[in-house]
Amino acid sequence: MYSGKWQYLLLSKWQYTQVLWYLLYVTYTLTLGCNIKTYIMSNKALIIIDIQNEYFEGGALELVNPVAASINARQIIEHFRENNLPVVHIQHLSADPEGQIFVPGTVGADLHENVKPLPGEKHIIKYYPNSLGKPTF
Repeated sequence: MYSGKWQYLLLSKWQYTQVLWYLLYVTYTLTLGCNIKTYIMSNKALIIIDIQNEYFEGGALELVNPVAASINARQIIEHFRENNLPVVHIQHLSADPEGQIFVPGTVGADLHENVKPLPGEKHIIKYYPNSLGKPTF
């Protein structure tokens, strides 16, 4: 089909992908002084949002199968801890002391036992439904 010097420029999709990954690897290694895998892993964090007792049996806002969800979250937390990656816990509390849910100091407002933060892990308290919408986060 093609002959001469141009035949070497025809690469399969897989070969192009390999070349691009290699170029990225070399670029990041030269730029950052570390390989790309180290760079990517160093820029990860796990954010656990509102896994609180209010959503479990006996809570005011009981969800379907929250225990299984919290166990899955715990497994991911353990993976991050084992790899020395940051874990951030976000806890919702009611701004209204007369409120019915997420009242500070109540069992319902506490983070569930399956996902409790360890000393040194970031713990953010929020008073608004959207944890990503306020400057604290």
